[in-house]
Amino acid sequence: MPEPTPHEQLVDALSALGRATRASASHWAHDAGALGRTDLAVLKCVEGHGEVRMSDLASAVQVHPSVISRQVCALEKEGLVARRSHPDDGRVGLISVTEAGTARLDETSRAFAGYLARRTAHWDPEKLALAADLIRQMSESLAASAPETTPEELTAR
Repeated sequence: MPEPTPHEQLVDALSALGRATRASASHWAHDAGALGRTDLAVLKCVEGHGEVRMSDLASAVQVHPSVISRQVCALEKEGLVARRSHPDDGRVGLISVTEAGTARLDETSRAFAGYLARRTAHWDPEKLALAADLIRQMSESLAASAPETTPEELTAR
């Protein structure tokens, strides 16, 4: 069997990182009352774009509009997001993160950062910084291939 190419090794490494990240949530998320993965993804997306249309939010997190509607409803009941009508088209709902939502995002980030700090305490700080930089670069490279939607486009439709 031929030696895997660097890109094949990267696929394996990213898959392993994804599995480890998902599995680790049970070790830190419940202790902090942290957000679940799907709620976290939705809130991070809205926070990153500011106010966003439901249909654009569904596209951004790559789920069916009915799924995002249920997620937003649940987050709204918890007071983590707010919904208002679009000023130019009352049929369109705009979603934004509330102060409580921002606080829960911060709590979740702190809980995960604390878990990572414990799990990587033996790492050389320079290697840890390099890993963060490489992961960020990979994310940017992958995002660059995705269709671009600006925050203005998300609310202007």
